[in-house]
Formats: sequence, C-alpha cells, structure tokens
Amino acid sequence: MEPGAKSIDFTIAVRKAPPQAKRAVTPIARDGPRSAWDAVMRNRNAMREARPRREPRADKLTFDGEVIETLPNAMFRVQADNGLVVLATLAGRMRRNWVRVLLGDRVTVEVTPYEPTRGRITYRLRS
Repeated sequence: MEPGAKSIDFTIAVRKAPPQAKRAVTPIARDGPRSAWDAVMRNRNAMREARPRREPRADKLTFDGEVIETLPNAMFRVQADNGLVVLATLAGRMRRNWVRVLLGDRVTVEVTPYEPTRGRITYRLRS
C-alpha cells in the first residue's frame, strides 16, 4: 500500500435479525365441529334422535305356510296353514342375507288385507 493512502475495509457486516419473542400458543376453543365430516355426522345423529320410531304396521297379517311352487325372480307360491294360497316374494332382508328358500320349506308370510293373494316371505322356519 502507498504511504499516506487510506485503507478501505470492504468487509461486509452481516446483521443478525433480532430474536423474536416467543408467542404464547393458546388453544382455540371450538364449540362446533372440527371438520365438515363431523358436522355431517352430528346433523345425522340429531335427526335420528328427533325422528320418532315407527310402530310395526298393524294392518299386516302374518301366518306360516309351506312353499308349494318356486317361480322365477324369487317368487314362490305358498300354501298357508289355513288353506289360503299366496303368491309371495322374498323380503329385502332375506335377499340381502342370501337366505335360500326351496320347495317344501316352512316360511312366515306377511299379507295385507287389501290384497290377500300376494305377500312377502319374511322368515324361513327351521326344518
């Protein structure tokens, strides 16, 4: 360096960011549901509780009988113990549980008084 020359310091001063104060984390008080799914389930359960229970319909007649003929589409001819012959179909619960009904099986049939020749097979009795 030449005598009498001023030296320039080219060092870069890195300024540190001031330390941030730690924020106090407070839990959010939620009175409502935490997600949309919770809202759906809460609403569904509330509606179930508000819905009155249906009584079994008193206008249905039930009787036992024997399957005398099998027809397509889960239809059967059932001869009741009182002699009445009914064209009956399988109830939805029996279809869902894959209950097999064969010729000669004892079954329980529901019939409405409005159409006594048609009915629904609701139960297959143990043989």
